[in-house]
Amino acid sequence: MIQTPSLRSLGLTSKLSLFLLFVVSFSFISAQSQAAQEKSWEITEISWKKYQTLLLEQQKETKLTGWSYVASGALIAAGSSIGFFSSIDPAAKLVYTLSQVLGLVGIGYGAHLLLIPDDYELFGQTLQETSTLTEDQRTDLVRNFLSQKQVIQRRQSLLRSMVHGLIAVVNIYNGSRQSESTVRDTLYFIGAINIAAALTFTF
Repeated sequence: MIQTPSLRSLGLTSKLSLFLLFVVSFSFISAQSQAAQEKSWEITEISWKKYQTLLLEQQKETKLTGWSYVASGALIAAGSSIGFFSSIDPAAKLVYTLSQVLGLVGIGYGAHLLLIPDDYELFGQTLQETSTLTEDQRTDLVRNFLSQKQVIQRRQSLLRSMVHGLIAVVNIYNGSRQSESTVRDTLYFIGAINIAAALTFTF
């Protein structure tokens, strides 16, 4: 009679997969945090022409990042699918399922970066297409826009940090009350990811 692995026996393969999933998840969260952080542009020194130059540099970096996420997400999703169907350990299957989801999220995030312009790019396009504005007026509008964005982004970072912190507390607390090792480890994993997210949005 073939013995099916117990849910309590989270093997080395599952633990390693969970660790790798944590690393990939943290990388994804870090990228989102960097995207949400305010631009390190000196508002008082920026001009309309300088803003256009910085936008072009940002667009190149964003496209490179977007393709990187699409490629890595596709590899993670494909590898996790192979691992899921080749594994008989229920705990490993759970980890591979989470990896599949994360891979698809990575593909979607990469596509978003490639296809959807951010607020900075949209604002630049708006100023560029408004022919009645002088260069000095565009510079004043750019500085005012960046100043307002900094205030909003600080609030967004604080809110995201609080939300991820609360999610972490809830999952770690629920995990501490679980007797099933697979469920407990999964809840701890979710808690750890959200602690990392809270920290990245805080600093």
